[in-house]
Amino acid sequence: MKFNWGTGIAITSLLFMSFILMLVVKTYQQKVDLVSEDYYNQELHFQEKINKMNNVRFKKDKVLWKIKEDEIVFQFPINEKFIPTGTIEFFRPSDSEKDLKVPIFTDKENKQHLRKELLSHGLYKVKIDWKMDYKEYYMEEDVFIQ
Repeated sequence: MKFNWGTGIAITSLLFMSFILMLVVKTYQQKVDLVSEDYYNQELHFQEKINKMNNVRFKKDKVLWKIKEDEIVFQFPINEKFIPTGTIEFFRPSDSEKDLKVPIFTDKENKQHLRKELLSHGLYKVKIDWKMDYKEYYMEEDVFIQ
């Protein structure tokens, strides 16, 4: 078989088309996680979130939390008349399957205990959305679980 310009162009074209086809197949196999499935609806309610964040102005309004060896303890502001209600969400930016959302159930000291084994090692964004004393609050912080 004689190798000439036509054969070289045909082989180059075939290799290029194979590369493009492989690239298309790989892109369809790639997993894409959205930040949220209902991001448009969340955008519409963003001002409400800002108002809730503004309600957490002073240290007495903040939720304090501490990571212990086997659990995470959330300390909500103490109020004799009202019990906090809402949710605590652990948002994992790298993998939405590792997200965790739990309702707020506090004990007599307004503390909530969460077992660390429910979470994987890595970076999370903790989003606490709660209501207490007829006011709504929201705060979020980054945390690295080891």
